[in-house]
Amino acid sequence: MHAPLNATPSSLKAPSIHPLKFSFSDDWVLWSDSNILVINKPSGLLSVAGRSPENQECLLTHLHPHYPSAKIVHRLDMDTSGIMVLALNPETHRHLSWQFETRQTKKPITPFALVCPVNRTDKYAYPCAATGSVVLAK
Repeated sequence: MHAPLNATPSSLKAPSIHPLKFSFSDDWVLWSDSNILVINKPSGLLSVAGRSPENQECLLTHLHPHYPSAKIVHRLDMDTSGIMVLALNPETHRHLSWQFETRQTKKPITPFALVCPVNRTDKYAYPCAATGSVVLAK
């Protein structure tokens, strides 16, 4: 994007710097060898950087200091946590990308939800792990 012709140095603003919301952890790495890196991406983290300055933090932001050759092969939505496979060299990147493009790779989605009923008046009780409280069940 170019500055307007009438822009003066005082009217030009540097992009704002946003603090990182995540901190890389070795626990993210499920597998690594000379070809691939398998990561457990946390929910809330972009797979790749967005266009706006506040969306620059992404998985690669955290991986490149530790795995500078890592390349994204597929993405997960920002709010989705799950396993991502990254390539660590060009040949593996081409091969894995081809596998995803031709749908050779299966990506099973296993939703997980813990539902705790509330306001029940039944006579049996059980603990609810989500709230730490006891809820009633039929």
